[in-house]
Amino acid sequence: MKKAFLICAHRPSRALSWCVEYLSSFDENIIIIHYDKKSNINDIKELNKDNVFFTSNRVDVTWGGVSQIYATLQLLREALRYEFQYCFFISGEDVPAVSNEKINAILTEGNGANFIHYQDERNNFIDPYERCIYAYPAIFFSRKNDFISKVIKKSYKFIKPIFFKNKSFVKLMKDGYIPKLYKGTNWFSLTYETTSWLISELDNNPYYLKAFDYSLCADEVFFHSLLKTKDNLSLYHDTSKINDCLRYIDWKTGPQFPKLLNISDIESIRASDTFFCRKVDERMNDSDFAKFKDLVSR
Repeated sequence: MKKAFLICAHRPSRALSWCVEYLSSFDENIIIIHYDKKSNINDIKELNKDNVFFTSNRVDVTWGGVSQIYATLQLLREALRYEFQYCFFISGEDVPAVSNEKINAILTEGNGANFIHYQDERNNFIDPYERCIYAYPAIFFSRKNDFISKVIKKSYKFIKPIFFKNKSFVKLMKDGYIPKLYKGTNWFSLTYETTSWLISELDNNPYYLKAFDYSLCADEVFFHSLLKTKDNLSLYHDTSKINDCLRYIDWKTGPQFPKLLNISDIESIRASDTFFCRKVDERMNDSDFAKFKDLVSR
């Protein structure tokens, strides 16, 4: 099965190297990497192969900002230059949780469904409108967690309805140009037809992308909401799985959220029957990381 793996990365890592090494070993796969514009692309030049490509344009990605949407769109547009049946959006901290053959089997069983997770009873509910109807200041796009940052962010909660409305977004929403908002997991797997439809819709309605300029972590809203407007959208859904995008992500254990995965998670990953696991802890020694490589042997 022809597949495109779209990787958004910002640094070299064993996870990135192994993911590309393994997936590119199959001629049916292509790998396209968006490497953060702030980073030195020469650091990952050894990943280059006949079926490994880098995006022609690179975005300076800021955590939580609209730049994450732009980087994802750059990958999706590049992917449409090639033939594929499914494309997978993953990060540079992901590794395959099953073999290439098993991925193909799951896709075949899905019978053309798109693997996208919309929040449901498996998740704590987060209001997608809170992410978009306010204009968030720069402090929110930093991972700083010092006392001053915490105070500013907490204060913003009370003053944003008065001073920080995203007027352009709200107006477009009132005028019916913004669809009902949905939130989910930003790592997804789409069919070629769905990917092509998505890019066509954005080309025909450029205001939709522009409306998200001052949003916060809206990459978990932007794609999900637009896709819900597609007629006959086929979605994979199985509440017995960890999520419908079939990514093993631990939002419960901590101490980091999501948890940095290590060898203590291997058996849970094996039992999850997911496509990929994230985030893999870069601090592991080579022997422990080899256990993650072994996931594809089943």
